[in-house]
Amino acid sequence: MEQNKQVALDLLYAVGQGDVASVDKLLAPDFTWRVAAAAPASHHPLPGVQDREQFLAGVGRMREVWVDGLVYRILSVLADGDRVAVEAVGEGSTLGLDFRNRYAFFLELRDGLLTGGNEYLDFAYLQALQAQMAERMDATD
Repeated sequence: MEQNKQVALDLLYAVGQGDVASVDKLLAPDFTWRVAAAAPASHHPLPGVQDREQFLAGVGRMREVWVDGLVYRILSVLADGDRVAVEAVGEGSTLGLDFRNRYAFFLELRDGLLTGGNEYLDFAYLQALQAQMAERMDATD
């Protein structure tokens, strides 16, 4: 179980840094990622299911958004066999705005590789930040 916890933490670190090569090594070929949110999918591009390639493409775009990457401050990690739950606060900076959102990740592993993940986050907070980002971008046009 400790190894599975470490794989989960390695994933979050590599995702936050936009390190596609490191993330790729942690994923099983049939990996899927789900972002669950109360907001309808039409209000934000994240909710829904991503296959392995879509997930890796998203990881590759992390440095386009986050100046120094997104750092996940880990609050708790629990493991039960091949399932790992992580509670974290994601912290970063984008367009001069500080970001601090709460996350819960529920990850599944098989033979030491991640086969799937479910991500839960505060979409109301994210949408408020996006509105501030849009205002800043409009002000610079």
